[in-house]
Amino acid sequence: MNEVMINNWNAKIKPQDIVFFLGDFAFAPQDKVKAILEQLNGNLHLCRGNHDKPLNSLHHYFTSVFDLKTISIQDEDAVGQIQFIQMCHYPMLSWDRIHYGSWMLHGHTHGNIKFDPKFRRIDVGVDNWNFSPVSYNEIKEYLNTNYKGK
Repeated sequence: MNEVMINNWNAKIKPQDIVFFLGDFAFAPQDKVKAILEQLNGNLHLCRGNHDKPLNSLHHYFTSVFDLKTISIQDEDAVGQIQFIQMCHYPMLSWDRIHYGSWMLHGHTHGNIKFDPKFRRIDVGVDNWNFSPVSYNEIKEYLNTNYKGK
């Protein structure tokens, strides 16, 4: 399975791409995690998950390591042409700018919390996306198709 996920990753992620990994990167011994990290394309940012303790001494493989982060993306289709995105390993019931078009991206639930069309909250774990990373445009398309809120 590791080989499949590494191949899927590198088929989609180019070396210059920015990637936010929302926790539970690897549930494996540190030497195996290091071997995987050394094979991955992209500029990696890690949101710590509950199974990421083996990464404590491998933080140098990541541009940043965080527990909660908000980013903004220039997007002419977004409110004010800026898409705000809240990221955390754990799903939130409420987040900054929830009523102003912001997204809440998370992992942790492995598809056990189904998408609620009233909210722009989505589980971006690879096990929900054919064991492949999901792009900004894929998330945008999914939310544009499935979000039925205000």
